[in-house]
Amino acid sequence: MSSWERRLHRAKCAPSYLFSCFNGGECVHPAFCDCRRFNATGPRCQMVYNAGPERDSICRAWGQHHVETFDGLYYYLSGKGSYTLVGRHEPEGQSFSIQVHNDPQCGSSPYTCSKAVSLFFAGEQEIHLAKEVTHGGARVQLPHVMGSVRLQRLAGYVIVRHQSAFTLAWDGASAVYIKMSPEFLGWTHGLCGNNNADPQDDLVTRYGKLTDDVVEFVHSWQEQAPNQPPGPTTSSLPRPPCLQQNPGTMQGVYEQCEALLRPPFDACHAYVSPLPFTASCTSDLCQSMGDEATWCRALAEYARACAQAGQPLQGWRTQLWQCTVHCKEKAFTYNECIACCPASCQPRASCVDSEIACVDGCYCPNGLIFEDGGCVAPAECPCEFHGTLYPPGSVVKEDCNAWSVSAAGKRGVGHGH
Repeated sequence: MSSWERRLHRAKCAPSYLFSCFNGGECVHPAFCDCRRFNATGPRCQMVYNAGPERDSICRAWGQHHVETFDGLYYYLSGKGSYTLVGRHEPEGQSFSIQVHNDPQCGSSPYTCSKAVSLFFAGEQEIHLAKEVTHGGARVQLPHVMGSVRLQRLAGYVIVRHQSAFTLAWDGASAVYIKMSPEFLGWTHGLCGNNNADPQDDLVTRYGKLTDDVVEFVHSWQEQAPNQPPGPTTSSLPRPPCLQQNPGTMQGVYEQCEALLRPPFDACHAYVSPLPFTASCTSDLCQSMGDEATWCRALAEYARACAQAGQPLQGWRTQLWQCTVHCKEKAFTYNECIACCPASCQPRASCVDSEIACVDGCYCPNGLIFEDGGCVAPAECPCEFHGTLYPPGSVVKEDCNAWSVSAAGKRGVGHGH
């Protein structure tokens, strides 16, 4: 369509409705949106398919309005409140549910509003992830083990592993990532979809209806949040985030977000599609008036997806100086891809089949191990002897023998006395 044709079509839309579509779509007729900018689909451009071959079947929910299903369908979540992200109900007692709680009062800045995650397991009290972690309302220190569920901290994240079902990574503020074990292929429900490797049938409501109406789908998975009055019982048409912008402002928003289409991000394009993240970026900037912190956070979401797909974009933040992160701890450096099952001085629990590859944040430089709050070389790891840790070089006396702890952190040869 030529620019002249676009202007002609725009004339059929009232100026105030030019951006009454989602994800970079523009109104070309009162009942029709042009969704081609970011290859969006749906009557109002509500959805964008992520065709990336390496996206690793991770469901992600970030900010206040963004969800990408296990199978790679991104959509704009227009509702506010609490929703079932992932659920599985089995008669054998393996039932679980993961809920996300968005801020019903959130106004302009989608990454500074509160967000939280709840996990429910059959016969167990709620695990609640927010700025703190609670179990049954009581704060817990991490690491924490609860049956087949293990919680630990890694950089700024809380990692939750269910030995036979999933790994979840919560960044402590605005995003949650979930990867299911292979045996759950096709066996989930909720906002994350059915996890069957087909994004075309993800919008199945709580009542088993396949729909192309995102609003109907989302509303069916709404939950009543704890200590909150019930949400509205009818779903109203959502308000597009860029509705009140003018063409000049939108051109600036597009230019900012289309940074994802250029270096250094283009190195990941063959693995993870940038289009859902470029679309979500425009929504964020329309809501936050284009501030730099929101822009950097929107770009970071694509970088996280690339790292989780095994293609970390190390150094992208140094190329965009506005997004540089300075670590508070002098010993730490910023890393785009900290292994979720990192090297450890102590014997570690085995990684699970649903392991998320890595997370971003401040951590020990590559080659060093996080131990007791600091970073040590592998040769400096303490040695465990009868349940007690000893630094390398120690001599431990037991009965008539003296055991020396070698530099490799292993127990040395005993000498009789």
